[in-house]
Amino acid sequence: MKRPTRNTLDPSRLPPLLTPAQYATIAQMHVATVRAQLRTGQLKGCKVGPRLWRIPREEATKLLAE
Repeated sequence: MKRPTRNTLDPSRLPPLLTPAQYATIAQMHVATVRAQLRTGQLKGCKVGPRLWRIPREEATKLLAE
């Protein structure tokens, strides 16, 4: 995924599940912060395997709507 900016990102073109790195780029935060929010439940996501996280597109859409 090309590095999007918050102002030019079209939510309908996002993949259904985002990696923490993709979400961090959109949210303009560090990947470690995104992972910490996933662990504490501040950010909704699902675990894929023992260490991988995926974040639903709806979470990024909510962020972009703010």
